[in-house]
Amino acid sequence: MALAMLSACGFALKGASAPLPFSTVQLQAPSNSLLVSDVIARLLSKKIALNTQPSAAVPRIALLDEAREKTVASTTTTGRVREYKLVQRVTLQVFSGTGQTWLEPVTLTQSRNFAYNDSQILAKELEELALYKDMQQELVLAVMRRLDATRTTPMPIPLSK
Repeated sequence: MALAMLSACGFALKGASAPLPFSTVQLQAPSNSLLVSDVIARLLSKKIALNTQPSAAVPRIALLDEAREKTVASTTTTGRVREYKLVQRVTLQVFSGTGQTWLEPVTLTQSRNFAYNDSQILAKELEELALYKDMQQELVLAVMRRLDATRTTPMPIPLSK
């Protein structure tokens, strides 16, 4: 009963989404892409086939750019780093098989702050890697949400009176 009421209002569990508006895609990504394997795994889990050859019948997802940054967020009075800010970005665009733009280039960003301590270098390096992995997973989910919302047909132009 409660589940029926929740689904009637549009509630959906995290990760439970409608099928994508296409069944086969071509994925284009830089050779040094960190996200591509996770995006492929997510697409395959949604039963989306990957096409390696360009085709007019297959939409193309382009991961245009990826970047990671690490900047000092705060320091102690002696000038030692107290906190870092980690940022990871991905820019994507979606095209139809004929080259029509279905999704304009959009940059998705995740960031995390983490406390740093010189006496725990190894532990902090592992924490940094774990935070980047978490941001990467969040970016993959954001990419999938963008793909879920992609319009595969142009929006009609309203007629003015």
